[in-house]
Amino acid sequence: MATTKRNKIEQELEDWLFEDASRLEDGMRWVSRQRAVKWRGQLVGKMDLFGVDKDGKICIVELKAGALTSLAIGQGIGYYHCLLKQQPAPGYRVIFIGNKLSTIFRVTSEWFTETTGVNIETLIYEKWLGQYALTTFDPILHSSYLIPRED
Repeated sequence: MATTKRNKIEQELEDWLFEDASRLEDGMRWVSRQRAVKWRGQLVGKMDLFGVDKDGKICIVELKAGALTSLAIGQGIGYYHCLLKQQPAPGYRVIFIGNKLSTIFRVTSEWFTETTGVNIETLIYEKWLGQYALTTFDPILHSSYLIPRED
């Protein structure tokens, strides 16, 4: 199977983070990568990175070479649901990394956080001179809102 540019970027990001979990966060430790997730005996997909943070919370990390879209959030939420049913834990984190966010991703992540209390964490990656860097995305600063129309 031919490797696409998108797959290559996702693989580079995964390799870069897996080499040193502190690139994502101090105290993070990886348990596995490309971990198969099953639901009722059926393969749902593979989590890019699966780890535990310094507070003992289980971390699901989904990487995307491009924009974070409804597909990405569907994957992350699906993995969370499967793991929660199979492996109850004191806390979960769902972390997405991409190069930008779609509007539907923002809306769905806000809904999910409000409904479950599990925060969707988002980081934006950039590659500059062959090096990756991660920036935290703050949904408060990037919220959309309606401006009342003046008649």
